[in-house]
Amino acid sequence: MSKNLDVEIGDLLQRLQDKLEERDAAQATNSPEIPRSPGSGLGGEYVNELTPPAGTMFFKRATHTILDQEWIYSENPSLRILLAMLTWRVDVYTYVANAMPDDPLFSEKNGSILVVLVHSGMVGNIGPGTCETALRVECPAEGTLVAQTQLPPQDSGVPAGRKILNYTISYEERLSLFNNCGNGIFDFYARYKEDFTRRNSEQISRMIPNGCELGVRASRNLSDEYLKIAGVSVFHTADPKGLPAYFDLRANVNCTIGGFKLRGMRNTGVVVRIGE
Repeated sequence: MSKNLDVEIGDLLQRLQDKLEERDAAQATNSPEIPRSPGSGLGGEYVNELTPPAGTMFFKRATHTILDQEWIYSENPSLRILLAMLTWRVDVYTYVANAMPDDPLFSEKNGSILVVLVHSGMVGNIGPGTCETALRVECPAEGTLVAQTQLPPQDSGVPAGRKILNYTISYEERLSLFNNCGNGIFDFYARYKEDFTRRNSEQISRMIPNGCELGVRASRNLSDEYLKIAGVSVFHTADPKGLPAYFDLRANVNCTIGGFKLRGMRNTGVVVRIGE
């Protein structure tokens, strides 16, 4: 490729970016409300039964806003292109099951500390081309928390029309929890179900070293659409001595635009601590 052609392509992409920024500035005050539950309007099922009865011991729920309408640009300093606008929220549910956390025989009694993360939010202002927005949830390598599953499963979308995929997040687990100051034990069925639809895009759900990744991949220009963030990450440990522990959260955006590969990353600076 000649040097002159490189300059022409760079100039073309920069003009495109200028137009995108003009549009984004006009839309910035009109971004949609981020739903806390599915708002597809397609009659999909939504069930959130992750909170046990009042008086349950060693249970904690916390909500974290990881990113709030954050604009993510390409890392190339000579070609700063807006890749995505991202809102990301996480509801964290932590349980201690089967044994008291201070029990010296915690592992022998099949004691378990379970952490369920429910993700929600939106990806918007995606530029032309193919873009993948992946949200990464990692535990430090020296920690004891282990990724158990990421839902919905990868490649589980069911075709429902031209370029339409239906997904289902379905999580259920029986937990033996404590109440009555630790003198009572009862079975709790933690359950979460969410149906949602993706148009012209597909879900990302994968296990990675030390954690999970979720997100959305769009294969066409969806600059005027907002794509739902949805997913459930489950972690566990049988070693209470590894607490408190924490998750590191990061957003990665990779796009191919006009044959150019562009990448944007955001270390959110938010550390979700559990077991405190």
